Parts: sequence; structure tokens; C-alpha cells
Amino acid sequence: MGYNPPTGYEFFYQGSQSQLDPNYGPLFMGYRVPFSSLQLHTNPQTPNIAAETSDRLSQGVRGVMVNVLEPRTFEHIPKQLFEEVRQLHKLTGGEPSMHAPIIEPSGFQQEGWTEGQRENAERQIRTYIDKAHIMDPSGNIPVTLHTSMMGGLMDFWKGAPKKEGEGKSAMGVVNTDTNQLTKLHYKEEYLPAEYDKETGKGGVEIKEYTPEKRIESINNTHWHNQLVEIERERIEADHEMLNYYPTAAPVFKELSEAENKKEVPMTLEQQEAVNRVKSTLPIYEDVFMKMQNTFGDVYETYKKALKNEEDDSKREDYEKAITRVREIGGEIVEARKSGNPLKMSTTFRSALQELNGLANVVPPEKYVAIEDYMLPKSAKTFGNVAFGAWKKYGDKAPVMALENVYPSMPFSRAESLKRLIKESRKKFVEQAKKQGYGTTEAKRAAEKIIGATWDVGHIHELKKHGYNEEDIVGETKKIAPFVKFSHLTDNFGYEDSHLPLGMGDVPFKEHLKALEKAGKLKHAIESGGILNMGKEAGRVLLPTSLQALGSQVYPGQAAGPFWNQTPYIQGSYNMGYGRILPEQHFGMYGGGFSQLPQEVGGTMPGRGQRFSGAPME
Repeated sequence: MGYNPPTGYEFFYQGSQSQLDPNYGPLFMGYRVPFSSLQLHTNPQTPNIAAETSDRLSQGVRGVMVNVLEPRTFEHIPKQLFEEVRQLHKLTGGEPSMHAPIIEPSGFQQEGWTEGQRENAERQIRTYIDKAHIMDPSGNIPVTLHTSMMGGLMDFWKGAPKKEGEGKSAMGVVNTDTNQLTKLHYKEEYLPAEYDKETGKGGVEIKEYTPEKRIESINNTHWHNQLVEIERERIEADHEMLNYYPTAAPVFKELSEAENKKEVPMTLEQQEAVNRVKSTLPIYEDVFMKMQNTFGDVYETYKKALKNEEDDSKREDYEKAITRVREIGGEIVEARKSGNPLKMSTTFRSALQELNGLANVVPPEKYVAIEDYMLPKSAKTFGNVAFGAWKKYGDKAPVMALENVYPSMPFSRAESLKRLIKESRKKFVEQAKKQGYGTTEAKRAAEKIIGATWDVGHIHELKKHGYNEEDIVGETKKIAPFVKFSHLTDNFGYEDSHLPLGMGDVPFKEHLKALEKAGKLKHAIESGGILNMGKEAGRVLLPTSLQALGSQVYPGQAAGPFWNQTPYIQGSYNMGYGRILPEQHFGMYGGGFSQLPQEVGGTMPGRGQRFSGAPME
């Protein structure tokens, strides 16, 4: 059958999509974001936040994100400029936000971690919160804080050969004894296996080791070596003691009680035996000192397991184990104080056996994944700062919005970021309860002022690790209930390009639909990357993003017109986003208006344009 085109007055071929269609425009993503919910950011390289804020507000946005990322630059901003930013927003009816300088909240640095470094980070963040409050003392100004600045610690794979699902191909690991950082990679080992002579197959087995399995293996090896070293010394002491103690026993107790104050008669054989037994006492002392570390490892491991366990039956088992470990501690101390080598030998042997058995149930972790290591430290920093701000400013305290960073950095994925937020809220509540606040009140406050800033450009970089659009948007769906603020920026999945929306391939429509679960949000357009192309290119930053978002030209009018329609109504040439005449448009407003409707300054046939500087008739 041939093709029969439709006929009748209902069908009219226009030759292209109608410019009156509200969905028209190649940049429009299909999801509208109100112009009133969008913010632009200041230049992160300058401390002149007042001038930067004034420049952004002159473009019509209802809020500006003060964005000074370098701590030293931030310290050059006088408090009067924060007050001026507040006045500028008050004049324009807008609401500000802040992207705080980037520091490591856990206190971890390249040379390792110390509590002093963490406390210093906490004090710095407190000053950021206080300065943010100056800009908006009557509202909960969102303050974006990086969850980490430790880059290059994790690599992911998705659907790689010989691997199914997803996982880590590399991961940062910390030695909790030295607080030093290293990186473990996925690897394969060749192990011996059964060999079939008839088929010539077998003989070699390929064993895959993910970073998680390698950590487990390293911890088991470390624990085993620790026990072997203690046991070797204990056996050495036992060999001497058991050979000579029976001979020395009749006079050994008497010698101990005499304390060298009187002579104790003994044979030459007994004298030699006593000397050999005494020589074992320093060895047993060394065994005791090393057993203290073993005791501490097991005790700490069970205390941590008890704290994190929600299963009541397991909690009961852990509590019993902790009690038994404490009893063992008392037994080895008593044996040591007795000075009796036989008692020390017997007690130390049984104690090591029991501690090893307990460790086989809940293994001690000398090496831990970087996120597990940093979690309680970063959460303590964020929880303490948030509680301090709430105590100081009450319901007007700034919102601490923890931002997902690049996938190679800790707390960059939805689940890990949720863990950090929950633990930070938990620390907040603990602080509040210590100072007499009720649990319900504290939890409500913690949930209000501790949440997430979700950067869709950052999470889009999972693309280079093999993740598809569904995987990436799935991350947004997981974190959505915790989101307080969002950063919108475009890229192609391989670099944080900071392109205007619609110039990369970030699926904004799906991300924004998922973020609806967080309620009404403010969004910062982080699209400074195009500024590197020159001043002329920078002028399309906001208009291009507005076209992609399909925002209304006239706020409050849901029927349009929309920004995605405006470049095509006049049909003006804008190839390469170069100059758009007349020149005075740029001098007055920083962007071209030749393509806009007449109502908002566009071309009036035969009369020119209202923004051209020429008087109207």
C-alpha cells in the first residue's frame, strides 16, 4: 500500500515546528523551572561580593549565591560587604545563598589525620555560617559545604568485562594506627587448582579481589600476625618456665616474699632453675604489653558494633561479649600482678584463645575504607557547627547543605551522602540532649538545618565510569528527600565543565522531576565555564539556561510566553553567540534583546527597539 497523506482543513503542513508552540526551542529540556527559583553565582576568584551580587541581580534573578571557594580569598571579605549583599537582596526582594570555601571537614590532610586539624576545620566552618547569617538574618539561608576535598580516592566500574552490576575498582584506605592513607586497586591473582590430564584443563584459578575484599584480607592478615607474634613470645617464655619451674617452685614463692631481705637456702640446681624462671618474667611482661593492644582492638570493635547494630538479639550478644572482654582484662592484670610465671602462662594462653575466638565473630579493623574512617569525624564537625548555629540563631539558623562532589571523592554518591547527613543529624541531637533539649525538638531542628546540596553536574560524571542515564538519575531519586538546594550545570560526563544548561547532555528534566520530592527548591545555575570563551560568550549564560529551563518571560504568568520561544519569534541571526545588534543593549543590560517580543524590548517594525537608546515616538 502506498502512503496516503491526511487531507482536510484539520491538516496544514507548516514546514517546521510552530514557534507558537510552548515547547518549541532546541534547548528546552521539557521541564519548566520558575525564574523566581533560580540564582546566579558570584565569581569565585574575587572577594568583591557586593559588586558581583549587584551585577547578577541587575540581570533580573531573585537571588545570588555568594561563591568564594578559596579560604584565603574569603578571609579578605569585610563584614560590611556581607551586610551590603543583604541590603541588595532586600531592595530586589530576593533571597541569597552561599557556597562556603572548600575545606576538609574531617580534618584529614595528606600527612594524615589529627583531632586538632578537625577542630580547626570546625572553627572555620562556624565563621562561614556566621557570615552567611549576616546576609539573611531573617531566613534560613542555605550554605553549601563540600563533604570532602580528598580527590582521586575512588574509581568505579559499571558493567566492565568479567564484572556484573557495579563496584569500586579502587578505594582509599586508612591505617587507623598511623592515620595514614593509601589506595587499594582491584586485582586478579592466579591460584593453583585441580588439573584434568585428559582434557588439559584446570590447574589455575583466577581469584578476583575487589578493594573491599582486599581490606578484609589485610585486616585478617594483620590480626593473624599480631596473634602469632604474641604467641611466639609466650611459647618461648613457657618453654623456659615449664622446664624449670617444678624445680624452682619450692623456693620461688619464698624468694618472692623475702624480697631479697634474707637468704633462702637452696641447692645449686634450684638456684639455676630460679634464675631461668626469673629470666622469663621480662618476656611475660612484654607479652602482657602486647596483649593490651589485642585486648583494646577486640573491645573497641565490639563497642563499635554495639553502637551501630539495630538488631536487638545481636546487640544482646555484643553486650555479653563486651562483658567477657572486660573480665578477661581483669584476669590478665591479676595474673601479671601475682608475679607467678605459671599463673601468667595459663592466664595469657586462655585469654589469647578467647580474644581470638571473639575476633573471628567480629573482626577488628586496623584498615578501613576512607568513607568509613571519615564519616564519624566529618559528622562530628557538621553536627557541632549546626547545633552551635541553632543554639545561637534559633529557627533562623542557616541551613547546612552538604554537597556531593566528584565521584572520585568521598560521600559523592547518594547512599554515602545520606549516611553522612544522618550521622551529622545524630551528632546534633546528641549535643542538644547533653544541654537539656528534648529529643523530639532536637530531631526536628536537625532535619530542618542539615541536608544536601545536590549538584547534577557532579553526579553526571558517573557517565565516564560506565553508568547510563537511568543509573545517574537513580542517584538523584535516592537523595531527593534530603535535598535543601541544588546546583544546575551542564557537561558531557567527563569533566565538570560548568556549561550553561542545554549545552551538554545532562538529563535535567529527569533530575528535576526526581527533586520534586524535596518540595519547592532554590536552584543555583553554576555555569561559569563558558566565561572562558570570552566576554561575548559569557552574555549567553543566563538567557541560554532560561531557554533550557523554559522559564516564563513574565513571572507569575503560567501561560507564557516562555524563554525557550523568545530567540525564534524574530528569527534573528545568532550564529556562534556573537554580537547581537544594537551594541547599546550590551552596555546597558549585558545581553542582547533584539530577539525578544516587542512587549519586553524587542524589535518594533519600522521603529527600532526600545532598548536601543533611541527615543520612542
